[in-house]
Amino acid sequence: MELREANDALRVYSILTTYSVVYFLVVIAPYLVVLVAPRSGLRWLPDMVDLVLYLPVIGIIFIELIRNIMPNDAPKGVQYLILLSAILHFYGHGFHWSANAIDVRMPEGSEPTVKEWAYFLDEILGHIIMFGGLLLFVYSLALSEAIYTSYHREEYPKHILVAFGIFHGFTLTLAFIEGQFIYYAFILILLYVVLIAILGEKSDGLSRTLQKPFILFWFSTLLSIYLWSAIYFLIFGGLYQPSELYGF
Repeated sequence: MELREANDALRVYSILTTYSVVYFLVVIAPYLVVLVAPRSGLRWLPDMVDLVLYLPVIGIIFIELIRNIMPNDAPKGVQYLILLSAILHFYGHGFHWSANAIDVRMPEGSEPTVKEWAYFLDEILGHIIMFGGLLLFVYSLALSEAIYTSYHREEYPKHILVAFGIFHGFTLTLAFIEGQFIYYAFILILLYVVLIAILGEKSDGLSRTLQKPFILFWFSTLLSIYLWSAIYFLIFGGLYQPSELYGF
C-alpha cells in the first residue's frame, strides 16, 4: 500500500471544498441570474456556462482528486474503473447537452414520435448516463481511498468538510430533481452507505474509514440529499423540476 504525503488529506479537503463551490457556480448560479433578472436577455447564460466551463473546470478537479487519492499501486481494475466512470460522466454531460439543445428548439408542430425521442435522449437517457457516471466515479474512488490509500496524518477540518458536503448535497438535489434522476438517487445513496459499511469492515474499521476526506465528503453530500428533498417537497408540494416551476 502506498503511503501518501503528509499533507495529502488536507489537500484532498481543499480540492473537495473548492469543488463544492465551483459546481454550484457552474451548474446552479447561472439559473439564479436568469431568475433574478428575467428580462436581462441572459437566458442563454446557463447553457453557455455549462458548455464552456463544465468539462475543463470539473474535469481538472476530477483529475486532481484521482492524483491525490488513488495510489499508483492500486489494482489496475480499480484504476480503470475510476477513469472509465469519469469518462462516462463527461460523455453523459455532452450527450445530454446536445440532446437538450435539439429538444428545446424543436418546433411545436414536430412529429410527436420525433419529439418524444428527443425528450427521452435529453431528459432520461442523457441524465442517467451523466449522473450514473458521477456516482460510479464517487463509489470507485471511495473504494480506492478506503482500501488502498493511507495518509501519514489525517488532520483536517472535518466539520467544515461536512458543511461543504451538505451544501453540495443541496446543489445535487436541485440537479437531480431537474434531471429527473432523484428517485434513482434515493436508491443509489443507500448503496453508497452499504458500500462504505462493507469497506469499513474490510479495511480500518467503519469509524476510521469515515475519517477519510473523500468518503466523508460524499457521505455527507449523499445523505443530505434526503433532507434537501424533503424540504423541497414541503415547499413546492412535490419534487417538480425547477424548470417547470420557473419556466427556464
